[in-house]
Amino acid sequence: MPSPSIPSASPLTENERKLVQRLLGDPTELPQIFRSWLVAYIEANPPLLPISQITGFSQFLANSASVAARQSTSSTAYNDLGTVGPQLTSLADGVYLVLHGYVGSPSVAGQQCYQSISVNGSAAQDADSCQQGYDHDISVMTAVVKTLQNGNENTITCKYRAQGGTGSFGSRFLIALKVANA
Repeated sequence: MPSPSIPSASPLTENERKLVQRLLGDPTELPQIFRSWLVAYIEANPPLLPISQITGFSQFLANSASVAARQSTSSTAYNDLGTVGPQLTSLADGVYLVLHGYVGSPSVAGQQCYQSISVNGSAAQDADSCQQGYDHDISVMTAVVKTLQNGNENTITCKYRAQGGTGSFGSRFLIALKVANA
């Protein structure tokens, strides 16, 4: 009676192991059906790998700037205050969630003061603004989504205007969070 064989530590022979190493060494050599299955498998079963361990990953990193100085304008067109900004420079191309705001007030109730953003020197728009019209300080903020595409040298700058009087702006902030590649 033949003695039962004891299985080796590896289910593969030495030649099979070399073949697997050769195939995995150059993924283009793998059959398309296997590559498709592998992608689907990894999508359904993502590896537990901290995103911070992936070299070069820059999404979901917040850039922020602030200006504490309280300054005013009576301009009805968007402009800079005495201290420009806040401003973010050298932003990579991509899709960003941009949050900006301030603490401030117009000089007279019922008038409006606005903070908006200029992207790469474009004119600031009311559609991207946060605003308020009470004659006492309140904090206001808004969030907009912007696609930045300027050769990885993008700039976002806060701009200000008043309607019907003087607007006062303090504790100004700007945050840009990259959420996707452009």
